Amino acid sequence: MLKTNLQNSIDFKGQKFYVGLDVHKKSWAVTIRSKGIQIAHFTQPPGVDALARYLKKNFPGGTYYSAYEAGFCGTGIHEQLCGSGVNNIMIHAADIPATDKQKKNKTDLHDSRVIA
Repeated sequence: MLKTNLQNSIDFKGQKFYVGLDVHKKSWAVTIRSKGIQIAHFTQPPGVDALARYLKKNFPGGTYYSAYEAGFCGTGIHEQLCGSGVNNIMIHAADIPATDKQKKNKTDLHDSRVIA
């Protein structure tokens, strides 16, 4: 029987992943981009642990950058993201550019996409 030394794991070492978050008390809208394209777009229950597990499972070895709007949740999420290996920034909602159409059709998933 022939044996090979093929590696079955994928390594994203050195690749940057940008995560846009629209955080709320009951759910988070998440958009992940890399190399100029959107690679994931979903809603998840709130929690840093679930997001960090998803990133490390699906994009192992990558460098993760995230951002979310400063708001009701304060800095707790920021501190947890940084503690889990995700480079995070908090941004002011007024600093996010938006067209008139985006302002009128505002959804959590749209917001996370713009933030990413």
